[in-house]
Amino acid sequence: MQQTENYALNQWDPEDRILRTNFNADNAKIDEAIAAVRDACPMAKLVDKIISSDTAQVDLDLSAFDLTKYYELFFYFTSGTVTVGDAARQVSVRCNGLSSGYCGKDGYGWAYLMTFPLFGTDMPGAFRGQILLGSGALVGIQDSCRWTDSSDLRYTSLGNNCCTLRLSAASLRKLNFYVKEEDGLLATNSRITLYGVKK
Repeated sequence: MQQTENYALNQWDPEDRILRTNFNADNAKIDEAIAAVRDACPMAKLVDKIISSDTAQVDLDLSAFDLTKYYELFFYFTSGTVTVGDAARQVSVRCNGLSSGYCGKDGYGWAYLMTFPLFGTDMPGAFRGQILLGSGALVGIQDSCRWTDSSDLRYTSLGNNCCTLRLSAASLRKLNFYVKEEDGLLATNSRITLYGVKK
């Protein structure tokens, strides 16, 4: 019987006897190799949520994860199509439902860790956010832009912004994506994908 070069998986010749133990051994090698690749990768997809109906707020539950094992979180938000009313023009992110305690570039008084505009022409609204995880504080980093002319892909950068919150990684249990009542709704089929960078 022949075996593969990298993982010594069995390669049967016509005259070889096929045994269940050979299949079990091969499956164990494959499982171990996949686990090694997964463990070596610094990135982990933690949450992938698609919004099922128009809503003013969506919460990502992080209670199943030990966030002390991660350097940072980052997420991608892509807007769907609103079915009733107006699509969100601005989406803000809070931690654990907290509406105070955030410190932006001009001091305390912010009601969110970060906020993103979703206006444009006919291009879908999308943004990316980053959260640095510390033992005693979180830092939210946003870098936003908006489309000004989708026909030739021109956009305007809205700049980079940072905000902090005295909350440890161990205490972070939820990320809240919300819009104010006057700012429309988070649209059906909007998608939020959250990744963690492992230590």
